[in-house]
Amino acid sequence: MSAQDILECFEIPDVFCDDLPRVEVLGPNRRLYFTVRQSDLSEGNVFRVVVARLILPAESLAEIAQMLLQAEPVKMKAAAHTGVKH
Repeated sequence: MSAQDILECFEIPDVFCDDLPRVEVLGPNRRLYFTVRQSDLSEGNVFRVVVARLILPAESLAEIAQMLLQAEPVKMKAAAHTGVKH
C-alpha cells in the first residue's frame, strides 16, 4: 500500500510516545502499549503513562518493522492559525 492509497476522512490527532513497554498476545493479534514518561516532582518517581494502545495482526508486524526502518523524514506543515492569542 502506498501513501496515495490512504484515505483520511476526518482529522485524527497525533499522539507522542517515548516507549513501548508492553506487548500482549490476543490470539492472532498483538496489543501494543505506548507510553510517555512522567515525573512526580514531589517524590522524584518516574511513571510510564499509557497514551495509546494499538491492536495489530501479528502477521503484519514484520512488514511494519521494515516500514519503520525505511521511513523518511516528513516535512512538517505550518500550524493553522486558530485566532487565539497567547
